[in-house]
Amino acid sequence: MKWIGWDRFDYHAELEIDEFDFVNEWLTQPKLFAKYAEACTEAKEIKDRKHEELKVARSELIIECKTDNPKATGPEIEAYYRTHKKHKRLKKELLAVEKDHNHLCDAVQAFKQRKYSLEELQQLYRDKYYAEPYMKKGDNKFVDEIIKTETRKKIAKKMKRSKRTRFNAGD
Repeated sequence: MKWIGWDRFDYHAELEIDEFDFVNEWLTQPKLFAKYAEACTEAKEIKDRKHEELKVARSELIIECKTDNPKATGPEIEAYYRTHKKHKRLKKELLAVEKDHNHLCDAVQAFKQRKYSLEELQQLYRDKYYAEPYMKKGDNKFVDEIIKTETRKKIAKKMKRSKRTRFNAGD
């Protein structure tokens, strides 16, 4: 199984939500989630294989080092296999696959969040959050009267002065 890489996905475009086409969004959401979940699983399998391949190569290089120099110390053996081009190549490939795996796991979480966002947007539409304001004929006068009354009350409250009490000198 050859890994194609994270670049094959159009992640940011697929994460976008068209709030005016809920039917299409709800129909594509499970497919998108499955696509990224399967890719995440595939990347994990490849990552595990690459890790195992690296361990085998390391073991072979340790045997090779001990064959060439039976008195090699631990640090010398480690330096031998870490600087070998085969080990470097495999380590680089493993890091690339791990990076892709992490991206895909994050994408799976993002598509879960996308589902929750779709649910919340749908609820807002159901509650007519985005609807145009609607007033029956004659309601304007009623609303205007309420606004005027409330404004007058606020102004009167601000301007109301506390009553002064007088003290007589003889009291």
